[in-house]
Amino acid sequence: MSYFSFDIETNGPCPGKYSIVEIGATMIKSDGTFETFFSNIAPISNEYDKEYLDITGHVFEETLNYEEPIEVINNLNNWVKENNTGKAKFVSDNAFDWMFICTYFHEFLGECPFGHTSFNINSFYRGMEKDLKAEFSTKSNLEHTHNALDDSMKNADALFNIFKENNMLSELDI
Repeated sequence: MSYFSFDIETNGPCPGKYSIVEIGATMIKSDGTFETFFSNIAPISNEYDKEYLDITGHVFEETLNYEEPIEVINNLNNWVKENNTGKAKFVSDNAFDWMFICTYFHEFLGECPFGHTSFNINSFYRGMEKDLKAEFSTKSNLEHTHNALDDSMKNADALFNIFKENNMLSELDI
């Protein structure tokens, strides 16, 4: 199984009405190294919530000049295919990222390379710890920056460390 950690930044709370403005993805390797993907992406609608953009420092008018969504999703799909060594598994820290990414893949390509399921690191870690308040993010020393690539790498690093601590590195294909 190939684990691809995702983080996105958006201009609002739900796909369809609002848009992704950054996509960051990190493919986790069994030796602790990563392959990464990052892109700024133009909005798919004129709707936005300034509060969401303020978190990441994006300005709506600037996002209009970002890369076209169809190009970004095609590039992302190709990157996943190039780095996939088995079954591609979507990983994130919550369902927010999944609902946007899955929507964009189906909107622009008609299918999603991850199928219809995602892997939630937070839920996984809390189950392993048998503690509903456990925070997986403590398993990485990387900083949470609200940059999609930085945050996808932090999540990937935390998941790698959880796998390593629990003798589960064989779960990672490469």
